[in-house]
Amino acid sequence: MTQMLDRNRLYALIGALEDDLRDLVRAHLLGVTDERQLLGPAYDKAVERYLDDAGAASAGSDILDYLDLGDEIAILNRSSQALPAGVRESLAASARRLEDLIGIRNRVMHRRPLLPDDYDNAARWLKDLHDGGFVGDSLKTTLKQLREDPTWSPTTSYARPFASRVINNLPLPDFDETGLIGRRRQVERVRRLLIQRRFPVLTLAGPGGVGKTALALQTLHEVAEDLESPYDLIAWVSLKTEQLTAAGVQVIREAVRSLEDAIPSLAAPLDTSFAGGINEIAQSLEGIDAILAIDNLETVSAAEVVTLVDQLPATVTCLFTSRVGLGEIERREIVGPLEMQYAVDLFRRLCRARQIEHFAKLPPQRIEQVLRILGTSPLAIKWFVLAVEAGQSPETILRQQTDLIRFCVQNVYQGLSERAKDAAVVLAHVNRPLTVQDMKLYFPDTTPDDLRFVIQELLRRSLCTSSLLDDSMTEHFQATDALVEYLRIIGGASNEFLHQIQRAEDEYRREEERLRLEQGRTPLRVNVISGAGEHRASALRLRQALTISSKGNTEEALRIIHEIEQLEPEYWELFRVRGFLLSQINRIDEATLTYEQALKLARDEESRARVHFFYAGHLTRKVRDSESALVHAKAAHKVLQRHETALELGKALTYVQEFSSAVDVLRRACRTPDVRGQLIAGTQLVDTLRRRAEVEADELRSPSTALESLKEALDEGSQMLAGGIRDRRLEERLWECLSDALRFASWLSDGHGRDEAIRHVLSSARSLSPSFGGKAHRFAAGHAARLLATPNLPTDVIPELKAIANRGLNDVESASSGAAEWDVGSELVGTVKTWKPERSFGFISAIDGSGDYFFHATDLENPPDRIFLNQGISVEFIVAVAQDRPRAAVVRLRDAADLSMLRQRRLTIRSVSRGFLLAQDDQSGSTVFVGRHAFKSIGQFNSAREGASLTADLEVQAGDRISAVAGTVVVG
Repeated sequence: MTQMLDRNRLYALIGALEDDLRDLVRAHLLGVTDERQLLGPAYDKAVERYLDDAGAASAGSDILDYLDLGDEIAILNRSSQALPAGVRESLAASARRLEDLIGIRNRVMHRRPLLPDDYDNAARWLKDLHDGGFVGDSLKTTLKQLREDPTWSPTTSYARPFASRVINNLPLPDFDETGLIGRRRQVERVRRLLIQRRFPVLTLAGPGGVGKTALALQTLHEVAEDLESPYDLIAWVSLKTEQLTAAGVQVIREAVRSLEDAIPSLAAPLDTSFAGGINEIAQSLEGIDAILAIDNLETVSAAEVVTLVDQLPATVTCLFTSRVGLGEIERREIVGPLEMQYAVDLFRRLCRARQIEHFAKLPPQRIEQVLRILGTSPLAIKWFVLAVEAGQSPETILRQQTDLIRFCVQNVYQGLSERAKDAAVVLAHVNRPLTVQDMKLYFPDTTPDDLRFVIQELLRRSLCTSSLLDDSMTEHFQATDALVEYLRIIGGASNEFLHQIQRAEDEYRREEERLRLEQGRTPLRVNVISGAGEHRASALRLRQALTISSKGNTEEALRIIHEIEQLEPEYWELFRVRGFLLSQINRIDEATLTYEQALKLARDEESRARVHFFYAGHLTRKVRDSESALVHAKAAHKVLQRHETALELGKALTYVQEFSSAVDVLRRACRTPDVRGQLIAGTQLVDTLRRRAEVEADELRSPSTALESLKEALDEGSQMLAGGIRDRRLEERLWECLSDALRFASWLSDGHGRDEAIRHVLSSARSLSPSFGGKAHRFAAGHAARLLATPNLPTDVIPELKAIANRGLNDVESASSGAAEWDVGSELVGTVKTWKPERSFGFISAIDGSGDYFFHATDLENPPDRIFLNQGISVEFIVAVAQDRPRAAVVRLRDAADLSMLRQRRLTIRSVSRGFLLAQDDQSGSTVFVGRHAFKSIGQFNSAREGASLTADLEVQAGDRISAVAGTVVVG
């Protein structure tokens, strides 16, 4: 029976069912119960309809004739006990099917768009009612007539039209045969946009034939019935001037051909005699919440439309359908061809509705083959089925689509600018996705902004599509099949221009191959850009930016990256490179946010691992957030498992004092066959062992354990030096190890353990250059001098200790001039005479009267002691010589630090980052870490700005970091 149904036949069938239900009420209930009591909540509604319709009511009609199907079912169910047993049983058995029919009944009777399965469901449910015996004479008669005469179609007057919640003149869409297929999510999205009223102009844009009109009508009908709808009026007009039929393109007679002519149709729901223009309708709509819906907007002047939109009151929302669109004044919803599964469904439904059963039963692969040729366009599918129904050969229809192509493309293409036509030719000739950067190959003299404008012109006219390929964040554009076929039909370009396109295409291929070869390089060099094949032009410009930055012009490099972002705002590599450059110039907070953005955009595990690697380095070296750095370093090494990631992980583990894990990771990294890699990993391993020793000595109070770690470090480094590797950074780390080893040895009481430890470290240190110089050498010399002053020192170590002390405490110039008139290496006591925190140096007056000694902040044995420096503080130091002048080395406080000095310190903010800031202690010049929790309120932290003053209590934490005490920081 499904094939025999249309809206009018279904109307007649449901109307007959309603008549039978009313007859049941009249026959068994009306005489038993008072009418008002019987009808209950439906009584007042039915009376109102009866009175409204009094002039048109037929003779003999009563209140029951104005009940809906749902009301009738509810009345029968409420009073079922008063029904005869047989009727009551039939009602109970049919209850579910009767309820199911209510929704379909409302769509049919109220002239709303039908759903795709309404005909099938109605046919099945009415058959169930018939087979179950729950039908009266009216429905039996109607079913009989339909069976005997399949061509019968009753004339339906819709005598009592449903009063919609919203006044409207919406026509029924032309998809009654099938319902709207494949657009449910888009209908919901557009309906939501209209209900929310966030955009004054909403345009459904797409190529001809994709179903923009159908989508608009379905959505507007739903908005008209939506209880959340804020609108009082929906006014509709179509500007369609042509239609595609099985016989070809036909001109629509009496079509509206200008916006001015369309105004009366838009005003008709308010006033059928309206005769004004744009100004008058704008005034009439003042204060009315309305939707003005204009179909096929591309057939009128854009200037007319802009004038209309500008004059409409703020309470009016415009919904347009267009192949072109209006540009910036609109929110555009792109309507494309159907997804294949929905196109197949539509094809089968249309074939069944047109009784072309053999086509409806074709295998899915064959149907998909046909639909691919038709482009899964709803109009093309319908056109094909109608043409087949009219007797045309399917093969001929598919082979000769000139009418279809011209209908969908010609008037849009002819309205393009000349440059847009050139771009259309390029896209059609290449016929693969291109980015704006790719288009520069074919238009080298055109700016990216102009190219973007041209492509937008093509997009607005639905002549090309936009997509993100393979999870790429870069927009790609490709000619539609309709454009490619249309240009094939009409030509569209000179041979010279086509040859120019081909030459550029060949160059593109060569460049693509070169970039593919570069991907085999070391992935963790900062200038190796991932995604180069997909983001070819952007990758090359990022490399250019890094080259420029390496020459000192970082601002120019950042400008280039900004340009790249304008074209490919979601290319994750530009954010990684920008984060690296920002970190290099100490724009720390910006760099942190940029790395976070890169992580969000990185499209796969390996890409994210690359960002993790560089981000970990930034957090370690610039932010000094070791815990967070470790998270990223682990993530990078887990995926990449490279020598570079092992080094970064070892460094992060060291900073969070997970020394055993760090040593294991770095030892494995040292096994690389690359000599440079061995050197870097070995230097990091030595530094990790030295830091472990510091913790063991200072925090665990175990200098003997610390000496074991330092012996291990010196042995590792000395083996590398003995193997012929000479590196200043490695030697500096080894001198630091020797310095710490001599310092910790002086803490031990005399005995065999101490003496053997001294012998071991001196033996390992023999590979160090005696003329190394620098802070580490000077500290080692100072600690050697102090150790020489300890009693019971074994005689065999004294010569080497003296050599270290003399060489390290006399710089080269002083030693060669013979100016060692001071008691170099002796330990003196003095008081701080002056301290200049802004310049990090001062002078100490020796209490023996030998004079004043210069010292720098780097000469402090314990760097955090800087915060306690003040005039008059008692210190002890080792005498050294620099540039033929005496100076203090290895300076340390004589008395326990006065912790009261850490209270109420004045600080100046140097930089603000997310979750913390760095400040400078005004008195000592020390750098202070201030976490968010240190502020008395989050509001004060959020108001902190660079250069502002703070007051805080301070504390010295592990790792020599000075931090603000929680809850003590006050701004100002």
